[in-house]
Amino acid sequence: MECTPVGGACGLFPPEEARRDEVLNLNGPDVLGYLRVMSSSFINPIYYGVSTALVTFELRGETSHEVNDVLVVQRPPGYTMQLGSLRALRSVSFGESGLDFLRKWSTDFTNPEDFYAVLTQPVPAGTTIRFQLGVASPALAEKVMNWYFRTWRVLPLLDEDGAVLDASMPTYPWLGRNILATGTSDGAFAGFLLVGQVPFTVTPSLRTPGAEIMLTINFGVADGVEAQESVRMEVLAPAGFVFADSCRFGGSPIFSKCTGFQNQATLVTARPRLLGSDITVDLRVRNPGLTPTPNYFYLSLFQDESTQYVRWSQTLSYEIMGMGVVYKGNNQLGEAASGYFTFTPVRPSPSSVVYIVVTPPPSSGFRVLCTGISPLGFIFMPNCEHRTRHTRDSSPVTK
Repeated sequence: MECTPVGGACGLFPPEEARRDEVLNLNGPDVLGYLRVMSSSFINPIYYGVSTALVTFELRGETSHEVNDVLVVQRPPGYTMQLGSLRALRSVSFGESGLDFLRKWSTDFTNPEDFYAVLTQPVPAGTTIRFQLGVASPALAEKVMNWYFRTWRVLPLLDEDGAVLDASMPTYPWLGRNILATGTSDGAFAGFLLVGQVPFTVTPSLRTPGAEIMLTINFGVADGVEAQESVRMEVLAPAGFVFADSCRFGGSPIFSKCTGFQNQATLVTARPRLLGSDITVDLRVRNPGLTPTPNYFYLSLFQDESTQYVRWSQTLSYEIMGMGVVYKGNNQLGEAASGYFTFTPVRPSPSSVVYIVVTPPPSSGFRVLCTGISPLGFIFMPNCEHRTRHTRDSSPVTK
């Protein structure tokens, strides 16, 4: 059978040297291991414009990582990562690290977006690693808040035939070497919610244990907080303090109401904006019996009915100071004798009449009587009234 060549071939059949067999082992795309950023990651403090903030990251990789793999952290806009601040905390250790000044990944030379760290120990798949990095937080809120995490592997140097010429780990930026991406977080970590500060002070009218007092809170919001209807301020006192149900001590042109519940007071503004550098409000509260531990007041500002505060601060509370009393008397069981009390007041008496209630230890068999009373340090003989309690104990009241 004869045929006429068409385009250098006979009929529709290609020449023998141009034929290729169909195969199924084609190389597919590389699939990166996923780096999960745990919700336990946090920044401290949580304020805008802090130059010495500390970020703690927890990552869990779905694939393993080898020694000399490179972990790269990409910051969101507004942050600055600090050179020499990297610290390994759990299940990871780092060798060479630093900011990407030579722009292997970054575009900003003065403030690189990326921070690299070389692993010095293998990390098995599913292992949670923890490390810290010093940062300067943004001065203002940024639209983009996501942090990115990637891992790379520096490949060995090969010749034209694929033979390994150099498998050692060079220093950054790994000149002459190809790097292979091995893991990514895909930017799924939404970052940290930062808030503004609201500096404040607390001043008590009395430091006496259990006293009903006026607590003066002074704070400032120089740039203001604005809402649709009202701004809500919450004051959280240490455990043991108890705010009155209606906790305002006198009227206030700024706050329309104050509601107290245990150690928390909630105030609502009369207008939708809270603005001022020197705002004072007086609250009704009862002191605890002892100085609490921990002993901090917290103040938060919310917009309308939001559950997320936009301003937050804490300040050290005050020490509860009871009046010093020293007792001297007989220590014989079942023996009646005079007892002597030495009082050291913490402040001057508010009036000329002072009531002193002496209460013995409960359920201990003591009986305190008004017999044998003496003025001692008082100018006039005090009046003593005897009260019998429902137990075997009794308490005299001296006036």
